Amino acid sequence: FTGHRPGTLQEYDCITWLRDTLLEVVASQPADIYRSGGAVGTDQIAAQVVIDLGLNLHLIEPFSWPQFALKWSKDQKTTYEQLRVRAAKVCTPYEGGYAIWKYHARDAWMVKEGPADLLIAVWDGRTSGGTFSTVQSARKAGVPILILDPKERTIGNDHYL
Repeated sequence: FTGHRPGTLQEYDCITWLRDTLLEVVASQPADIYRSGGAVGTDQIAAQVVIDLGLNLHLIEPFSWPQFALKWSKDQKTTYEQLRVRAAKVCTPYEGGYAIWKYHARDAWMVKEGPADLLIAVWDGRTSGGTFSTVQSARKAGVPILILDPKERTIGNDHYL
């Protein structure tokens, strides 16, 4: 999974649509493992959907816990701690503290090292940021991409080529 943070999701007023759509998509896309980066927003919503469906969730943290959540609210930290406990696996490919590059490296790792069979991207087509970077990594690796567009509220293949 990759996708936007809470600000973008709230801008489009699509949290309920996103949860419902992810439930439908994940239930119809059987996989042995679902990977989430665990960030606030799409990552945590998707992770919760996987847990709720009783599926195999791997959380891939960009750097060591609890530094990953230093800037989060108490509720956001509690939500993530609950996901960590219920995940089948928690992996931190890049040990140590905060570094912005680790977010992008983690995202690329999830695509390439997984290896991913499909990237489910909650993406509005903007050409900057972590979601765009992850989509680009998937394109380069030849990984199919399913786009859930929160602005248009559509589901489709990579139509932003």
